[in-house]
Amino acid sequence: MEKTSKQWIEHLNLKPHLEGGYFIETYQSPDNFWQSGLPERYSAERLSAKAIYFLLPGDQASKFHRLKCEEIWCYHCGAPLTISIIHRDGTLQRLALGPYWEQGKQFHVVVPHDVWFGARVDSPESYTLVSCITVPGFEFADFELADRQTLLREYPQHKEIIEILT
Repeated sequence: MEKTSKQWIEHLNLKPHLEGGYFIETYQSPDNFWQSGLPERYSAERLSAKAIYFLLPGDQASKFHRLKCEEIWCYHCGAPLTISIIHRDGTLQRLALGPYWEQGKQFHVVVPHDVWFGARVDSPESYTLVSCITVPGFEFADFELADRQTLLREYPQHKEIIEILT
């Protein structure tokens, strides 16, 4: 019998995340990338990688945000989800994460750095449990939560998804 989102939250000791959903950090690399070896968008050294468990209930959304690092999302269980990305050139991309490869779902997807992205579970009655891996390691200084009005001004063609994910 499949666990409920509440059971996973309790079992994994997940805490509310600023963007929506629940998370816990599961890995920090023992190695650093020195600032001199990182792209200019970083202001200080970073761990070379970090990982979290992230659970998104179907009645919530991972709100539009962007990171300075790339993020790999790896599906574990629950319903499939869709990650919506607004690229720097304004194009909208949707990545399908989940177990149904015959329906075009993937077990893992990569979100590029410096793009606006958010996610929704495909089934509002369910949830999705994933791992998110960042390289270099995520720091909250690298996180920016989107402002709805700013996104609507910059990308009016994506009004519907912006209003859902902000």
